[in-house]
Amino acid sequence: MQEYLEDGILSIVEQDNLQDLAEDLGIPTAKAEDIKTQELNKRQAYDKKLDRYRKTYKRALDHEFPLSDSTKAELKERQEILGLKAPDIEQIEAEALAEKEAAIEREKATPLVPKAPPTNIDTPVGWAPPTTQPAAEADPIPAQPKQPSPAPSTPDGDFTEPLGNGVDLEMVKIPAGQFWMGSPDSEVDLLESEGPQHSVTVPKFWMGKYPVTQAQWAQVAALPKVERDLEPFPSRFKGDKRPVEQVSWYDAMEFCQRLSQKTGRTYRLPSEAEWEYACRAGTTTRYTFGDTLSSSQANFGGRKRVVKEGFMGLGREENYVGTEPVGSYPSNAFGLYDMHGNVWEWCADHWHSNYDGAPTDGSAWLSSDESKSRLLRGGSWYVTPWDCRSASRGADNPDGRFNSLGFRVVCSAA
Repeated sequence: MQEYLEDGILSIVEQDNLQDLAEDLGIPTAKAEDIKTQELNKRQAYDKKLDRYRKTYKRALDHEFPLSDSTKAELKERQEILGLKAPDIEQIEAEALAEKEAAIEREKATPLVPKAPPTNIDTPVGWAPPTTQPAAEADPIPAQPKQPSPAPSTPDGDFTEPLGNGVDLEMVKIPAGQFWMGSPDSEVDLLESEGPQHSVTVPKFWMGKYPVTQAQWAQVAALPKVERDLEPFPSRFKGDKRPVEQVSWYDAMEFCQRLSQKTGRTYRLPSEAEWEYACRAGTTTRYTFGDTLSSSQANFGGRKRVVKEGFMGLGREENYVGTEPVGSYPSNAFGLYDMHGNVWEWCADHWHSNYDGAPTDGSAWLSSDESKSRLLRGGSWYVTPWDCRSASRGADNPDGRFNSLGFRVVCSAA
């Protein structure tokens, strides 16, 4: 029976063979059918496990390529948990690797026209205000949500957007400046996707003080639909002040559209450059707090302890703790909270395997392929401290929903 079900399908010929075999062994027809059904169910359950591992492996490749030894060890652990057979694992990984390599080759073959680097700096380090104030600052990313008219003016400093029922959205002004984006060549275990390090000039914008909370999400989800329905209570780890999670990139975009429609301001997802600039807040270290990260500074994976040359990060003692209320840890120099850990945060950009040809004006790096993976930044409650670095990059399918995926919004200069 198991041999016949190797491909998960019983052909007409195989069914007749099994019927003859049952008759030869003297197995009653009803019992033979029961055995066949049980084996088919087992095979279908195994196929589902294979599919789950296939998705996990592809997400791992999107996050880092080639895979690190620590990731391979984690994948090995997942194989054992799912009880997968070596030949099936080899086939899945070979197909996924071939697909990833083909995607990289297609990207290399696509002509990219890099924008000219800024000419008003020599060696920018960290954040520095521009020497001259531009006459007008354009939105660094083409407006994604529908922009109502007329639009109210944006306050010069921080401001609070009332959402109703006593729920507010606090926005922090991020000043214009220049910084080095990505990891330096001297970074320990530098990932290819984090380079080459390049100078980026970012116009001013406003960013959510915290990741979007479940209370804020519920208020906006109750507003009139723009393009898609929103589940008002999608999160696994419940709590009004906890970050909303299990929301896709498309869900986050709908949130921004509804919020823009309500307020008359343009709310959107940050570009990847804006996110890293805001996270660093003038620093050039691995984290906004320095070159190490502790459990008193961020909420990240407790079961994984990472020790590298010149780097150490220790998480919680407990495993799989989940999210925590926003603002539970210190803010960075810009006054932003939870930029490391808690939940991965969606950005507007499509995934690119490195920064060759990336914009240098703070805008989102978009592709013509709308189904391409979207950027994630900041790490989460589940991952290692290494994944929470200011330069660390992740990605997932735009329709992906997991209990480690959230977002925060930005507002463009009026």
